Amino acid sequence: MNRAQQPLVSVVTPVYNGEKYLRECIESVLAQTYENFEFIIANNCSKDQTLAIAQSYAQLDPRIRVIDATDFVGAIENSNRALTYMADDSAYCKILHADDWMYPECLEKMVSLADANPRVGVVGAYVLSGCKVRGDGLPYTDTVLSGRATCKDRLQGGPYLFGSPSSILIRSDIVRSRVPFYPQDSLHVDVAVLFEILKDWDFGYVHQVLTYTRLHEESRTATIAQKLNTNRLEGLAMLTRYGPDFMTQAELKQACDERLQLYYEELSRQHIKLLDPAFRDFQRQSLENVGYPFSLLELVRAAARLTRGYIARPLRKLTGSAQSR
Repeated sequence: MNRAQQPLVSVVTPVYNGEKYLRECIESVLAQTYENFEFIIANNCSKDQTLAIAQSYAQLDPRIRVIDATDFVGAIENSNRALTYMADDSAYCKILHADDWMYPECLEKMVSLADANPRVGVVGAYVLSGCKVRGDGLPYTDTVLSGRATCKDRLQGGPYLFGSPSSILIRSDIVRSRVPFYPQDSLHVDVAVLFEILKDWDFGYVHQVLTYTRLHEESRTATIAQKLNTNRLEGLAMLTRYGPDFMTQAELKQACDERLQLYYEELSRQHIKLLDPAFRDFQRQSLENVGYPFSLLELVRAAARLTRGYIARPLRKLTGSAQSR
């Protein structure tokens, strides 16, 4: 398919102080085998050389549009604002964070799958996250899945296929239909928006590594999520919020019970933190926000399960060694 026949893809990069990796991001877009794209770089009042770098590339390629905001907003707001700049005739939207990049065949492979399957609203693929490939667990023959089934499987603990915002392609009409595109009442807005979209659309998957998501050094140390145990809490919040859309009442209850058990087990591993009133209050309030009272009894039960597991592990090893002899 030559450029004139290719549907227009809007590659959208919201950026703030991204000079360190922006060139790498831009050059990965310009290296695409797919040619019919517009590349929108939305600068959020950066204080470094971000704007100058973006403008220097825009002078070399007319497909690049640089939008320089006059007012600074938060990261989610900047992403939502950047998406409003897409061309009216854009068929697909490819968000690409300024510190990530795409492999050359990314747009070609994703658009090809979506074009061949009009019911596919979102396309994902394997992603190189740091030095590890993420997104496995799906049979290689499965390239088009029910969106509802994909979400249900994920909520019940199935494989995580959504990658990162940079690893997803979305039909532009879907993006235009949501203003703002990203909800602002969730820690993981990129996942929340996909649960909402996939109620009505199928999910496509390319079994190829097509994007790279950078893991920053600070994300490997003590983050907010690690400090406050927010990953388990957010998983429970997602389940209670979106579970009713994809699961029966019995399935939802079982999934919530299992998620609560995992939450309390994780919390019991961090029991020393419960001596901190701020940490303890955060856990209590967060659970109440999703409809569950904080239970010391469940915490004790979780600690007991973990203790039994620690004791049983060496006993199983000793039994196995004796049997092998």
